[in-house]
Amino acid sequence: MASQQPSSSVPASPPKVSSEDIISQKTGIGFGTGVVLSVLLFRRRAFPVWLGTGFGLGSGWTDCERSFNPVAVPGVRILPSAAAATANPSTMERLSARTAEVFDKTKDKTQELAGKGKQKAQEVESKVEEKVSSDFKIRSAVEAHETPDNDCLACRLTGTATLSALGAYSFREAYLAGAFASRAPRSASLRARGFLLVLFGATCFAGGAYRLVN
Repeated sequence: MASQQPSSSVPASPPKVSSEDIISQKTGIGFGTGVVLSVLLFRRRAFPVWLGTGFGLGSGWTDCERSFNPVAVPGVRILPSAAAATANPSTMERLSARTAEVFDKTKDKTQELAGKGKQKAQEVESKVEEKVSSDFKIRSAVEAHETPDNDCLACRLTGTATLSALGAYSFREAYLAGAFASRAPRSASLRARGFLLVLFGATCFAGGAYRLVN
């Protein structure tokens, strides 16, 4: 006897329906409904036919969108599989990775620039300290060689001659004003002027003598 092997049952695939068939079917239903309504209720007017045809065409178009382009239907979202998501990252993931990469590069560049700026500031600070130190050393050396008592002879003679000449001029003016005439009639203003000139001349001579010594 020939052994009978059980045949594997393969599920039959649903018949393929084209979009033209769906639109034709829906439009035909709408047209027929419009004709019936126009004959029975609206005394054979045309608007029920056009209205039914439009409803049928719109319903067929909606069914085609839902069947052949489900992404266009509001509220419908197609989630990719895990393998597809791993192989093809989404735009947001690529954008996030790119943003993180740019941020890391910017951070490294900023740290590098900050390090260079800090190093430059330290170099400038060291140069300023060296400059100030050298200026202070030069000034200290100059001040060490210059003492207040070490005045030049020409300076003392010049000062003494100037003050002495000013004192002599003051005494001459006092003499012309009659300060040294004991019996000449003088007014109060002339006496006061002569006294001031004599006092100023004596002060200039004293200053000249002090400058000659010191």
